Amino acid sequence: MAELKRVGPSLQKSALIASVKSIVTTTCHEKLSCEPALKTGHIKWNDKHKMIIRSKDRGFEGPSVVSAIGLFLSDKHVTKGLPCGAVVLFSDEYYVRKLMSSSGLLGGDVSDPGVIVDFCSELCNMITGGLINRIVIEGYQEILMTAPITNREEIPDGIAFNPDYTEYIEFVFSLWDKHVFTIVLTLSAIFSKEYP
Repeated sequence: MAELKRVGPSLQKSALIASVKSIVTTTCHEKLSCEPALKTGHIKWNDKHKMIIRSKDRGFEGPSVVSAIGLFLSDKHVTKGLPCGAVVLFSDEYYVRKLMSSSGLLGGDVSDPGVIVDFCSELCNMITGGLINRIVIEGYQEILMTAPITNREEIPDGIAFNPDYTEYIEFVFSLWDKHVFTIVLTLSAIFSKEYP
């Protein structure tokens, strides 16, 4: 029988970094300037017991976009609002435009605020999908993901997280030798496909 098992930090890190590198290379036709800077921390939450999501808390002082995806073990957990984790992408808007140009978007599309938000939503979606695929390959169950919630600067209501596991890993990614985006990943125990 499958059992709940913690996805080790090294697998979380390697899976997320591999997903980002793949997308930056294949979709955006760019390359990371260096390996991402990593740190861990404890989630801060609001009075609704949701994770606080603000770009300024991640070092973005100028215009930015935030996109968040909830992670769930099953449809039942989605219905009950009980996530096993979350992926949050914080992006510098100026450099997102450069990424969009590298991806083949031209002219007015690159400056349209709606298109920028859509691009960040899709970027977060692709990164999360790649992360999940890599975790599944290592013997864990498929994880369900919500549609991205995306906004400029912050997500006012925050996003649900697993209260039994309040740690996160923060990844700071650079392109063109500039801090372009940060990803926060939190993931509690999920089902392993290993059998006793």
